[in-house]
Amino acid sequence: MLSPINYGYFNNINCAYPMYPLLFKGTANTIPNFSSNSSYNNNPVQNNISYKDSTISAADKIKNLKQEKQGSSVGKTLLIGTGIAALAGIGLWIASRGKVKPKALTDVQAKKLEELVSSGKIDKNYAELFKDMNGLEIDQWLGRSYDKMCSDLGYKFAYDTPNIKISTDFANGGSMDLKTITLYMQGGKTSETDVLATMRHELEHFRQKDLVYRAFGEEEFLNAEIQPMLRKLKNNPAHCLEQTGKKYGDLSKVDIDKYIQRHKDMLRKDCVKLRSLQSRKGSIEKGSELYDEAKKYYEAMKNYEIPSMYEENFCVDTINKLKKTNPERIKFLQEIFKKYQNNDLEVGAVHEGDKIRKMHELFLKEVSEA
Repeated sequence: MLSPINYGYFNNINCAYPMYPLLFKGTANTIPNFSSNSSYNNNPVQNNISYKDSTISAADKIKNLKQEKQGSSVGKTLLIGTGIAALAGIGLWIASRGKVKPKALTDVQAKKLEELVSSGKIDKNYAELFKDMNGLEIDQWLGRSYDKMCSDLGYKFAYDTPNIKISTDFANGGSMDLKTITLYMQGGKTSETDVLATMRHELEHFRQKDLVYRAFGEEEFLNAEIQPMLRKLKNNPAHCLEQTGKKYGDLSKVDIDKYIQRHKDMLRKDCVKLRSLQSRKGSIEKGSELYDEAKKYYEAMKNYEIPSMYEENFCVDTINKLKKTNPERIKFLQEIFKKYQNNDLEVGAVHEGDKIRKMHELFLKEVSEA
């Protein structure tokens, strides 16, 4: 069963898959070898992924976080324990609303922050967000920070936006679909700045989908979403055989039409939040600035490509093997990766993630240490 395109982002390397730098480097054996049932395997057009077996309660996760952080400096890094914690939307923040307060800035820090805002170096809304998470643990600031990001983008209600999930399946970064934004924090240290940048990056992908849906309607939205799926069906023999029981060349028009309809029906079920937004905010008028932006993302959705679409078991071993046995295939995958990097969906999301990253780094350097 396919889910909508799952746009992924990994902060350390600004791309969706941590093995992608290997496409441009020599053989490596230090990057984890993701198994064939990895969530990256079918991304962006992937099987629905269940985290049920490795999920622990938010309360247990918070306990792990606090135990891990004992003895470490507060506010600079997050030490993530094992397992996965699902933070249902902003439910965690709602549960603690009014019970936790951020550490107040000193007069010197407040003045410095005011100077950075007035000079345009830090956005006013982000300044308020940074103040609101100052000195707090992740379980105290993550929900409220996500809530504020959503509110600043015009998403006032929790049921309009994806839920937040913390996963330790992978090292760093995130991914999103219409239901969930997943933040990956596998072991080691994940900085607050990385978490904020990833969260904003993935939320921008949701905003892109929202614009396309409200500008072009549900059918055209689904048509755009289905195009990468059809491209994968055509160019990935193993995937085509798994999905249809046939080679692509043996598929009739009826077979393809049935495939399209089946997956459109599944995708349609995930459009609940987008329908809610359209009902409340209305359609985007043709000729408006937002419509022009939506049109750009509409084309980008249709043309979305990523190397894993064409390699069913895409992992470190696959890349290393192809470099030895099929260098032309590596060149092809490199070109696909360049297309991915230059796709307007990724360009826009990377821009927004990098913007909050730079501002938070400036806040930590110029304000927190003042």
